[in-house]
Amino acid sequence: MKKNFLTIILFATISLTAFRGCDEADNQLNPNMPGGTVNPTFATDIANDTIRTEKNGGVFTVNVQQNTAYGWTATSNQTWAALNALPTDTIDGSKSLAITVAEYTEVDPRIATITLKEVLPKANRTITLRVIQAGAEPMINVDKTTIETDALGGTYNVVVTTNGATWTASVDAAWLSVSPASGKNATAKVSVTKNVNSETPNRTGTVILASGSARKTVTVTQTGYTTCNSPNNTETIYFDEFSPCEDALSGDTWTLTDRRDGKTYTVQLMADGRYWMIEDLRFGGNPDIVADKKTFSTDNPANAGTSGEYIPGLYGDMVNITFNGSSDINPPRTGRGYFYNWRAAVQQADISTGDAYSKTQGISPSGWHIPSVDEYKTLRNAIGLDGIKWGEGATSVWKGIWGGDIDGGTRRNWGLGSYGYYWTSTNSMTVTSSAAAMGTHQAVVWRVSSPSYNDTNVNTYIEDNGAGVAEPAKKNKNGGALIRCIKNY
Repeated sequence: MKKNFLTIILFATISLTAFRGCDEADNQLNPNMPGGTVNPTFATDIANDTIRTEKNGGVFTVNVQQNTAYGWTATSNQTWAALNALPTDTIDGSKSLAITVAEYTEVDPRIATITLKEVLPKANRTITLRVIQAGAEPMINVDKTTIETDALGGTYNVVVTTNGATWTASVDAAWLSVSPASGKNATAKVSVTKNVNSETPNRTGTVILASGSARKTVTVTQTGYTTCNSPNNTETIYFDEFSPCEDALSGDTWTLTDRRDGKTYTVQLMADGRYWMIEDLRFGGNPDIVADKKTFSTDNPANAGTSGEYIPGLYGDMVNITFNGSSDINPPRTGRGYFYNWRAAVQQADISTGDAYSKTQGISPSGWHIPSVDEYKTLRNAIGLDGIKWGEGATSVWKGIWGGDIDGGTRRNWGLGSYGYYWTSTNSMTVTSSAAAMGTHQAVVWRVSSPSYNDTNVNTYIEDNGAGVAEPAKKNKNGGALIRCIKNY
């Protein structure tokens, strides 16, 4: 019994010694430590494992205490928090680690993680440090600090950039507005209304763009003041600056100048409340390349509805085009403008679809567009179906020219003295009459007819009006029609 007891004690002693030996072997204390009995240490002198710094950054020292025979590594997950050790370096014992934090210009704080990892066979002890760098104060910049505009005003772009901060925009004058009211690195649109106040021939306002305590101002100077354009004007008024008086009356007329070539046209406030040309467009480029033409520009019907054979700069044809095979138009239609094919009229807008036609500028002067069928219908509802009002007589209202049209195949003029075809910006319509459905090679024209004209070719009509005076009709896009323009709204 005694022998067995001694055997148990001896086994326990050997086992304890063996286990303590494994523990010491794993810890592998620094041999310089007295007795080799001190517990292994792996720690830093950084409180709460966090380094905080301002935007300017700097160099920060981390003292690492480590007393085992195993080395350790240090890595950073951000390049802006650089270490004086490579991730592949093994560092032995207690050392000082330098962290270089770069200067920071953005407004939002940023965080880097520094990982210290001991290289142990069984238990890799790890220390995770955070470097938190405060953001910079908001900064804001603009691409311009002044806007100078004439009395007509307009919309001007200001490019706003910050260091990641949100900016706000405001104005100090009722005649100024800016949008959006806030943003990040965006374009602000500054709108300047027309100066019509005779008491303030010159005025100045300010757009204020702010981000935190930082701010930039854009000074807007509007010179001169303009009265509204009275009817029966004698001074030069360009189409793009036409601004009729609010008390203008239906029937009032103005003479406007096309800035592109200096040609003038009469426009009128019609019964529908809109401003229409009451003369046919005669723009042929600058210089006018069609003034002496006697043939109509070609446009292959097979390509109608696509990019086709339209040649930029070839806009239309002069009044002396061949009439139905004879040498000249006889009698001439006084005041008739140029014939245009579809692409010349809409300037390739026919490759678009849908609502794009509601304001197709096409060949119109700036600020004006080719009317849609709906705009023509609204005018018809206001004028009525009186053929005299739509015609070319002295008492007519819309003063349509019965110059006919140009057939796309024969290149001849048809319908002289009987009707006039005017392009609309409408590319397709549902046919409600006995006419055949529209094809992709066709667009809609507005037809004005002489009251005495009786045309039996109903297949060209989209609608059947009893009087047949003013109605939409179909026309091949390679043919020629006239153009009237309407002011944008």
